[in-house]
Amino acid sequence: MMQAILSQAQLLLESLWTTSALMAPYLLLGFLIAGILHVLIPEAWIEKHLGGRGLWPVTKASLVGVPIPICSCGVIPVAAGLRRNGASRGSTVSFLLSTPQTGVDSIAITWGMLGPVFAIYRTLAAFISGIVGGLLADLLGDDGDPAVKEHKHSHNGHAHSHASTLEDDCGHCSPATAPRSGNRLLQALHYGFVTLPRDLARNLLFGLLLAAVFNVFIPDHALPENIGSGIVGYLALMALGIPLYVCATGSVPMVVPLLAKGIISPGAALVFLVSGPATNLASIATLWRILGRRTSIIYLLTVAGLSLLSGYVLDAFLPSIELGGFSHLHIEELNWMHHLSALLLGAMLIAALLPPQRSQSAKQAQSGETPGDATVLEIRGMTCSHCSSSAEKALAGQPGVSSVTVDLHSGTAVVSGEDLQVEQLIEAVDSIGFHASRRG
Repeated sequence: MMQAILSQAQLLLESLWTTSALMAPYLLLGFLIAGILHVLIPEAWIEKHLGGRGLWPVTKASLVGVPIPICSCGVIPVAAGLRRNGASRGSTVSFLLSTPQTGVDSIAITWGMLGPVFAIYRTLAAFISGIVGGLLADLLGDDGDPAVKEHKHSHNGHAHSHASTLEDDCGHCSPATAPRSGNRLLQALHYGFVTLPRDLARNLLFGLLLAAVFNVFIPDHALPENIGSGIVGYLALMALGIPLYVCATGSVPMVVPLLAKGIISPGAALVFLVSGPATNLASIATLWRILGRRTSIIYLLTVAGLSLLSGYVLDAFLPSIELGGFSHLHIEELNWMHHLSALLLGAMLIAALLPPQRSQSAKQAQSGETPGDATVLEIRGMTCSHCSSSAEKALAGQPGVSSVTVDLHSGTAVVSGEDLQVEQLIEAVDSIGFHASRRG
């Protein structure tokens, strides 16, 4: 009995290592490119260039969103900022659709584990869904969504909105919106190999463990071949993907073993890879509040309809698609590059899971010892670095604010300044999809 357990454990570890080693070189390359894009294409540039209505702004929004690695929760405050700063409803929906489905990191890992054809097809599916959803939102969406109403209200009042902060001269930029300075290469490396892995670590590890379990405990030919194909399989994978919180990168190893064993078809896998990263229950509720009921329904119908259509087209017209060498690769076939890359990736993920070093103001907020001019807010709904930076930016744009520190780990924000209006601070955070309240 003990021997059998040890044997299964060894097989599980070997499968985990093989999967990690296969994807690690591609994922490290994706992280590097993501860091470079983060430096070259800041959020302020995106917000500036996605205004207007029609096909071109929607296409541009979808094109910009494809390579950027932001999850379905992290993209919401970014999109809310776009909308509040003048982006059309269609451009906002287009960015919301294409961004979480892909990213240079997920494209790279898809290429490595599922082959170039699948990677290109998945990227095109995300791009097209952004365009279709954006055009439908412009044509049929709400006449006045909550984000725009809030934006107009803030300009009619006494306060400057978060949008006006972005349009200020550089001399008046807050710390959260100031242009990046210093060594840009170091900034790119830090984002790509520290910040991004911290956002993806739990999701990615879950996908790797699930892949190893599928490989070991689902024997070849144990289930009928392609039970996850056809409309029933597509609907089942979509029903699993829409409410589930998975990132575009972490979702890939979840479907690879099922594909390798013939349990699901490539089209069914694509349905999950489209619908899973693009939605989850938390983001759906927030979208409803930010974009309005009609636009949110258009968003969901676009995700559902185009994921099913993309899956059907993939199975119908590319039945013999080459899915990479994952199903034929064994641990003894790995070379030194695979092993070294896996070691580097493992070290990065372990470091990402360690508690981050917290600022002095965050420690004070946790202990209840804050300066007299500071206000501490509790913020619910933040899941990644993009969430915390968006909350920081929204708070920094409020009148009287001199400094802001948002701590993702504890879900708190320490806001310092003179004559702070707590209600406005809370409204600023709520307007980008989170829930804020004053501590104490």
